[in-house]
Amino acid sequence: YSTRWFPYPYPQISAVEGPVSGMEYPMVAMEARDETKEGLYSVITHEIGHHVQNQMGTMREFDQAAARMDERRRNALTVRLELQADCYAGVWGFYAAKRNLLEPGDVEEGLRAASAVGDDTIQKRTQGYTVPDAFTHGKAEQRVRWFRTGFKSGDPRSCNTFAAKDV
Repeated sequence: YSTRWFPYPYPQISAVEGPVSGMEYPMVAMEARDETKEGLYSVITHEIGHHVQNQMGTMREFDQAAARMDERRRNALTVRLELQADCYAGVWGFYAAKRNLLEPGDVEEGLRAASAVGDDTIQKRTQGYTVPDAFTHGKAEQRVRWFRTGFKSGDPRSCNTFAAKDV
């Protein structure tokens, strides 16, 4: 991580996914709904994506823009932020694969984990129907597609979900 993105000041990275909205904190224990290895990797790499966004100033820009929006528009912008974090997770996966850090099936299981936490999947499972204006992380298909975008390119510049016409 430190050689590809930004220096990370701690000897190890751990992430916590909160029960409602995720927030990452360094050096705390991992807690996630999907306790498979791949599910944990998916959460950790997604949260690293948010760290990259923070380092690049994207989070600050997002907070400033979101403060002036109604809930529907803020949710739509939040989806773009979250999909960008998924794409950055894919970029991490690209470099992990180049270093032979992934085992056979890891990427497929990670994609399954990403799909399982799409807003549409979660809403259908919990309430039986979807409310797209309430989405905050994107549909399962979007999460998988943006992860793949980063994984195929290995280039964080391919992750500009904010400029994409259709996410």
